[in-house]
Amino acid sequence: MSKPVFWTLDKHYLAIIEKLKERSSALVLTVNNFKGGVGKSTLIVMLSYIMVKFKIKILLIDSDPQRTLTKKLKKNFEVKKEAKYTFMEGIQRNTLAESITQLDDYLFIVEGDWELSTLDRFIRLNLKIDAEYFLFKYLIEDLKKDYDMIIFDAVPTTTNFTHNSIVASDLVIAPTQSEDESYDNTISYMSYLSSMKKFNPDIDILGIVPYLSDLDNTTNVKYLKKYYETFDNLTFQHIVKRSARVMTWATSGITETQGYDKQTLTMYFDVFKETLDRLDDTKLI
Repeated sequence: MSKPVFWTLDKHYLAIIEKLKERSSALVLTVNNFKGGVGKSTLIVMLSYIMVKFKIKILLIDSDPQRTLTKKLKKNFEVKKEAKYTFMEGIQRNTLAESITQLDDYLFIVEGDWELSTLDRFIRLNLKIDAEYFLFKYLIEDLKKDYDMIIFDAVPTTTNFTHNSIVASDLVIAPTQSEDESYDNTISYMSYLSSMKKFNPDIDILGIVPYLSDLDNTTNVKYLKKYYETFDNLTFQHIVKRSARVMTWATSGITETQGYDKQTLTMYFDVFKETLDRLDDTKLI
């Protein structure tokens, strides 16, 4: 089946995708911020949903014990091959190679696992203090050759889940909302990323995605302007507006032919294309 017209990319973007695929190892990305409910997992789902249409091979790592990303992905993709071991069992076995579930020819996931709540205890008992933030980096090293991108979904707090994701990553995308608390938390998150450079000197911010902004709301407009004033070109030009379709998709999965589908999908597709432009600007591809 051919792609709908709104999934069409011009030569510029197709060339960026080819450069991404030509890397010898996966580009590693964390999607995270210090506030829940800002659309973090939804953004990962939407970017993944779009990327597989262009045969970008992705490994998602759901490091949140609540499994939000895992549950959302399974509403949109049927499992092709179940993982043999859970995420935590993989950590205990010192490899994630058999903790990967296949959802599509180009989409794979290390599923979220309630047993991850024991990660802190595992680290205390098994790792030296100077190695506690490097566990995920070690675990994905042998996997990077098999994928174009590896994307971490990390919890919105300063925990070993977040520290390990950041240390393992090349880049970070920070979804946010256009309101007071999210703005303050994003400032704190930028400071946190700076502090993590002592463990990962090369970590960089790909951008801040203003998410679920209502452009008819005075407060949202005010804070959207503050993001551009404070963070300048770190803030994505394409934003994600509040959409009833997204709420429906969370229950029944993404559709492409229902009312408002095209409008909502195009909005995320624009964020995807800006993500490609920003990746190209990093010179990592």
